Amino acid sequence: MAAETGLEVAQYNMAYLCEENFDGLASSFITNECTWKYYNLSSIGENPYPESQIKMGDYHYYGCLGQQDIPAAVEMYSRAAAANEPQALFNLAYLVEEGVNINQSTLTKLKINIPSGNKTGILVKMYQRCRDSGRDESYLPCGLALIRIQVLDTYNRFKTIMKLSSALGITAVLMVTLLSIGHHLKNREQIVETV
Repeated sequence: MAAETGLEVAQYNMAYLCEENFDGLASSFITNECTWKYYNLSSIGENPYPESQIKMGDYHYYGCLGQQDIPAAVEMYSRAAAANEPQALFNLAYLVEEGVNINQSTLTKLKINIPSGNKTGILVKMYQRCRDSGRDESYLPCGLALIRIQVLDTYNRFKTIMKLSSALGITAVLMVTLLSIGHHLKNREQIVETV
């Protein structure tokens, strides 16, 4: 009853009950429709429930009731991220990594003042905010993702220098080896001549 009156937490709980379908009483179609309805209602109300916005973002991303809708997923994740939900920031960063372009107005709403073309800068900022959100369960995954992005960025920046230094190192080892062989053969010839 409370879910039907518009109370967001009750709608979220109702969606959870529909999703779990504890006794298996409802068919999968009814379960999907019920879950979609109540997560959707709790994500767009006056006081939207951030967890339901994340759920709806997941539903749009995976196309649970039809086709995949990436812009709708970005919108749901960004609404939850604006409420400082680390899971939403992580999911948005994942979408950026997958090549989804987040428009500048969405980045501005999230207080990320980095041009939308700077993919690495956006990822670093999102993963830092996710890691620093104050929730223990988000620190490790967001921190590891941040380290991965920073290592990949460093590699991409310096890969030419690394390739060049590797080539120079191999050339130096080859030259030292050839000089050593030449020196060894010269000493061997001198020993043979003295005998």
